[in-house]
Amino acid sequence: MEASENEYKAFIGKKTDYYIEKWTEMEKRHTKTSWNWGAFLFGLLWMLYRKMYFYTLIAVSILCGIGIIESFLGIGDVFDAILSFIFCLLFGIFGNYLYHRYTENKILRIKRECKEDSSLIAELARRGGTTWVAPILLVLLILWATLSV
Repeated sequence: MEASENEYKAFIGKKTDYYIEKWTEMEKRHTKTSWNWGAFLFGLLWMLYRKMYFYTLIAVSILCGIGIIESFLGIGDVFDAILSFIFCLLFGIFGNYLYHRYTENKILRIKRECKEDSSLIAELARRGGTTWVAPILLVLLILWATLSV
């Protein structure tokens, strides 16, 4: 692992021990797979909660692209349900890996930007952690879009 345990604790906040344990297991097994129930059950909401905005944008773009193709081909709801389940599985299987990559990249970027070591931990805590704002906004946006149709 590139970052120190204190840097991880500052950036991740809640569930630091869970993620460090998962990432350590993954490194020992030389794999990118590890199960994450939160990622499986909540997918995009989990990524937004963990502030993984770029990954969320990529996932939404893929889902929108698939939706356009489905509409163009006239594929029914059964295919859509199967595809949704596959996406949930992928989030569950690769969520810890994606969050590890995200965390490592963000910590390294913040370390490069931070001029003083004394302010590093505070900056990691400020820019890391979790948020309920983005997932709630997504739920509200989906509800608004659904009710508007």
